[in-house]
Amino acid sequence: VMLSVSMIAILWAISTVVWALCCRALPRWAYGVVVIIMLALSVHRDVLSDDAYRYRWDGWVTSHGVNPYTHVPQDSTLDHLAFTTEDGIVYPDVVPYGHIHTIYPPGAQIIFGSITLFSSTNELVFKLIWWAIIMVLLFVVIRSLDEHQRTLFLVAISCPVILFHGIMDMHLDMIMALLTVLSIILNSKGRPLLASGILGFA
Repeated sequence: VMLSVSMIAILWAISTVVWALCCRALPRWAYGVVVIIMLALSVHRDVLSDDAYRYRWDGWVTSHGVNPYTHVPQDSTLDHLAFTTEDGIVYPDVVPYGHIHTIYPPGAQIIFGSITLFSSTNELVFKLIWWAIIMVLLFVVIRSLDEHQRTLFLVAISCPVILFHGIMDMHLDMIMALLTVLSIILNSKGRPLLASGILGFA
């Protein structure tokens, strides 16, 4: 199933590039196709990166009032926070580089912790909320662009690397990139203060 969806995603990415070069504008249903592909890919994980395990652990300890910057996942003082998901994944054992402190900035920790408050140990809920955040950002960005810019943007987000790394692997770079794009758009529309705030959060 994953291979089939992946092949569809790659073929779709190629077709959007060809269509954009030939027609310069994509039909509205094309956006729906991208959303469907993203949703189908969102149920998979660990394709190009396992960083999402660190996101979940950082969010878990943050939601329990523990500073993620002061303790590494392997710290024995956090043994009481260890948990096992419905899929049998044991935290923090699964967290990559568990002997190293987190490298993710405060803005990311706010996102991780906030999502965990709703998802608890449920991995699927965590990913669906993450995916919903990406969809909201995509919607805001697309609404802020003109027709030709929307076509180019759709081609960009149809890139297999973005679909696999940003959606499948739930990588933070996807949210960071969308916030950066939004800040650039806002700055071009004469809203530098808001643009600066969003860029700083990104």
